[in-house]
Amino acid sequence: MAGRVNYKIVFNLVLTVILIGILGFNYQQEKLTREDIANTQGRPPAIGSLVPEFYVTDANGKKVRFQDLQEWTAMIVFWNIGCQPSVRFLEALCELDFADSPVQVMPVSVVDSLDAVRAFYEQRGWDFPIYVDADRSTKWAFKVTITPSFYLINNEGKIVYRQWGSSQQGFDYVANWVGSY
Repeated sequence: MAGRVNYKIVFNLVLTVILIGILGFNYQQEKLTREDIANTQGRPPAIGSLVPEFYVTDANGKKVRFQDLQEWTAMIVFWNIGCQPSVRFLEALCELDFADSPVQVMPVSVVDSLDAVRAFYEQRGWDFPIYVDADRSTKWAFKVTITPSFYLINNEGKIVYRQWGSSQQGFDYVANWVGSY
């Protein structure tokens, strides 16, 4: 009987490895979720306050500090590929005319990889700058729990408007704000 494979043992070993893998993945996901919940507790930055210091990763994979972007008037949009309201909001922003406006749209993907965002932009034909929150520190600095969420920042670095979720009223406010510059 030497050399015969006991398929029952092999099957049980494979099944055990798969179950260990699933449990490990589940543990990791739960750990990330607990970490997210702990770091998004509390009040988000208030209107009139200075933007918290934060870093994002740009299209080149370089870590960028928002405060180093030199007197930007900006709209920071927190979004992700799997959130249809986020995608619709960014699609609507694409239709606004930012050509003569100093307002910089800064979409920050809070869960997607740089490669996934880059491919998504190419598929959609978007020309927004690409930013991802690779380490979730930006999401945590702004206490983002809902996408889309956005903040309008004046050139002094102060928050002048914020909204969680998408609504026509919020979009109209953005359109008027962009048009006022």
